[in-house]
Amino acid sequence: MQTVIKNHDSRQRNLAKSVLKSVAVTLSVQALGKNLKKDNIGQTLLVIAAGGLGDYFGGNTAMGAVLGGGNALINKTNFLGTATKYAAIGGAVDLLLNATEAKAEPNKNTDINRNIDPHGFLNRKGVNFLHVHCTNIKEATYEEQGSADFNFTSDKLEYKTLISAFELAKKTKSVQSVLKTFENNANALFFIESDISDREVYGTAESYPRDAKYSYSVTPKSQNTIVKNHSTLYWVVRITIYPNELLKLSVKDQIAHLAVTIGHELFIHSKHIETVELWEQGKYSDAVLKALEDTGFNGNIDHKLYMSGNKQRMNGYLKELRNAAANSNITVYNIDKAITEHNNNYKHLVNR
Repeated sequence: MQTVIKNHDSRQRNLAKSVLKSVAVTLSVQALGKNLKKDNIGQTLLVIAAGGLGDYFGGNTAMGAVLGGGNALINKTNFLGTATKYAAIGGAVDLLLNATEAKAEPNKNTDINRNIDPHGFLNRKGVNFLHVHCTNIKEATYEEQGSADFNFTSDKLEYKTLISAFELAKKTKSVQSVLKTFENNANALFFIESDISDREVYGTAESYPRDAKYSYSVTPKSQNTIVKNHSTLYWVVRITIYPNELLKLSVKDQIAHLAVTIGHELFIHSKHIETVELWEQGKYSDAVLKALEDTGFNGNIDHKLYMSGNKQRMNGYLKELRNAAANSNITVYNIDKAITEHNNNYKHLVNR
């Protein structure tokens, strides 16, 4: 299961911000020119609305053109010249904002979730197994994002059930292939065991490029920068597992569920591993496009594809996992039970 913190910068909220921006600019233009009058308030409101839509769909450049033209009509001045002038001003603002955003893009460490990593575990490459202790947890609300401090306390797993689950998963060719991808220590794969509970989620997955100092956010605006700087960057994949969520089950069932969860994060949310595979092949643009693929709210695009039979890597892994269980103290029955319960969580997506 892939989970995300609620994103409150929705299109609805962006539109509201765009309209407010348009209000501020339009009223300022009219007031400074002493043109704000009772008899033109209706026209001014129409220009405000149009300017807000311009900003929403096209940014400051579009808003400038609309507001310039609208205010020119209201004040009976040169339409083309005024619209062009304000569009140029808006364009300059866009360039300034883009430059500021580009400079701010790399430092992902200023995120509301703090990584406390005194031993520098997260600076490693290759395959790593870490234990994280979460503190200062703040739950997400509609108005505010959730947050937590992630204290990396060990470079090994501490839950015996998760250790056993990995031993079982590593018997499959699917997982062996993933581990081999990181053998050259060019990129990083972290399996992070979290002691957090009450999250109603067994695992999460994320990936991003980083250099020696910073992690980079992957956005449409940053993709060209990432590709251009590929020689200084490497890719990080972080799979976080939450064993405490399964304590109510028998030990064998815990191990089976955790083994299925490992496959879920690697092979249902497969874009993270596939991004690294493309990066390793020198297909840097393709890798970034893969990283930008939309997995849906809580990963439900991926979940639906899996339930529709379109996640072949996960299907192959589960088949191999059943074969591995046949030669271990975890029975095929335990694996099948875990798979059934896993799939039941996503049945509702099939006909959507």
